[in-house]
Amino acid sequence: MFSKVKSITLQMKLNNQLIPLILASSLCVGCSTILSNKTEYIKITTDCKGYEKKSVCTVKNSKGIWRFETPAIIEVERSNELLRISCEGGLFDEADKSVKSSLDLTPAGNLIFGGLIGIVVDYKNGMMNSYPSEVNLSAEICKYL
Repeated sequence: MFSKVKSITLQMKLNNQLIPLILASSLCVGCSTILSNKTEYIKITTDCKGYEKKSVCTVKNSKGIWRFETPAIIEVERSNELLRISCEGGLFDEADKSVKSSLDLTPAGNLIFGGLIGIVVDYKNGMMNSYPSEVNLSAEICKYL
């Protein structure tokens, strides 16, 4: 009987320690979503034969479309899809570039806290990815040089 009481007491102690841990872990599902910004900043420049020139550009991914004049630092939403950049004007007719996002290390916390569910959530919403901080579009054939 004494061993049965000890067993129940030990089980209650374990439950009392595990419940807060399980609750804390469930709060971290999608840790990158919580710990990272949904957006990031990218510096975009355009040049022709090394001469920086203003151009009107459009950037798009699965999360949105942004239009601006270079040089610029723009804020885009993170995505696991290509970032497509198209610029025209300045010294060249048109320049296009597609930029891949790369894996961000922030989701590593999901292995400890959020587990597989957290990783899947962050992958689906693009929070595990980031684009390069700087992108340059360059043309070899200039209009007025």
